[in-house]
Amino acid sequence: MRTVLAPEISEESCVIVGLFHDIGKIGMPGKPYYLPEIKDGEPTGAYTINPEIVAMGLSLRSLYLVSQYIPLSDEEAQAIAYHDGMYVPEGRSVAHKEEPLLLLLHWADMWTASVRERK
Repeated sequence: MRTVLAPEISEESCVIVGLFHDIGKIGMPGKPYYLPEIKDGEPTGAYTINPEIVAMGLSLRSLYLVSQYIPLSDEEAQAIAYHDGMYVPEGRSVAHKEEPLLLLLHWADMWTASVRERK
């Protein structure tokens, strides 16, 4: 997809943002984001959000976690922070100012979600 739509974007940047844009869903070190829901002493198969975790958007949590270990370019940081695009209020702050990497990640993320939902 990158080769056709945006060949100027490095493969390395695509790999970094592709792998780590949703890493915030794991939570923080020692504090998982999702906890198994327990009812009558038994797991229900559902999950709840850990009430002990500091409130933060998942994209920002992803950016926070990744940036502690990997130096990111401005474009990579923008892509991780705003990949949910118009589907979250934060996305409005970069509307019409998106870098190509952000647009590519957003499209790929939405496409994979729709493919999974159809199954």
